[in-house]
Amino acid sequence: MCTYTGKLAVEASEGGKSAVEEGAMIRTVLALRPKPGLTGAVVELFASERIIERALSVEGCHRVEVWSGADEVLVMGTWADSGAYQAWLAHPERNASIDALNALLDQMISANSRGGSYTLALCGGRLTEDAP
Repeated sequence: MCTYTGKLAVEASEGGKSAVEEGAMIRTVLALRPKPGLTGAVVELFASERIIERALSVEGCHRVEVWSGADEVLVMGTWADSGAYQAWLAHPERNASIDALNALLDQMISANSRGGSYTLALCGGRLTEDAP
């Protein structure tokens, strides 16, 4: 069983099915394709431009993570609900670094770019002191 505070409650014990309440917490995932050799520069831009802090200033933004791979950077956000994510999309500072970011990307993004949006269906894991 996974239980979260707020509007999200997921039970995986009833016949393996889960139920997610309407207005539930969401996870967004935006995939960025840096130019060859510039993955680290994209991550550094997120740090130097304080993009994570900007997103966290939006009410309902719980967490933002930037994950890097060999040729892709994933930006993942956890939001109280889709309304909180919409508030970030409309935030006046959201696109402040778009030109600098696009200079590092193979596939440019626009002010209208959005990550995929997902609700939690099932979960598992162990809580430890070392868990992020």
